[in-house]
Amino acid sequence: MENFSKVDIFETKGAEYLFIIGYLLVLLVVWKLLGRQTKTKDQIHEALRSLSANVLRVPQGLFFNKIHTWTHLEESGLAKVGLDDFLQYLIGKIRFTNFKYPGEIINKGDLLAEIVQDKKRLRLYSPISGEIFNTNLTLLKNPEVLSEDPYQKGWIYKIKPTKWVEETNSCYIAEDAIKLDKKRI
Repeated sequence: MENFSKVDIFETKGAEYLFIIGYLLVLLVVWKLLGRQTKTKDQIHEALRSLSANVLRVPQGLFFNKIHTWTHLEESGLAKVGLDDFLQYLIGKIRFTNFKYPGEIINKGDLLAEIVQDKKRLRLYSPISGEIFNTNLTLLKNPEVLSEDPYQKGWIYKIKPTKWVEETNSCYIAEDAIKLDKKRI
């Protein structure tokens, strides 16, 4: 019996208590961090819910489509093409890449340009076919114009349309566009 040693279990209790307290503190910090992410998610969802069609600018006389572009036939026969207000509220501050230039031929559904935000890219597709007549180069230098005045100064291209009537049949006009946006919100 001389080989046995006596261990007092109460001598290690202090270390056990410190270990448990440390574990609980780490658990509390992790819980707080996870809770903060949930709050942020909830705030984003709440902001999206509060975004209503009443906030969106949807002028009369423009043709809107499901891919968030609009077009308007001017008296000159040229069609202005731009990005709708709904998408602008969702994406915020942007810059453009892959711009087309005058003289290029574009078909409905072709890539118009890309929007870059941080490292994310969003492709914009053409709502109509035709020849690009003019490009709004102001957007390359000052993309804020797009959110300030998307339907007058914020147009992206002026296109000489080739199939105007045929390709605008599937578009929405003002009230119908508002109804579509309400469904999306």
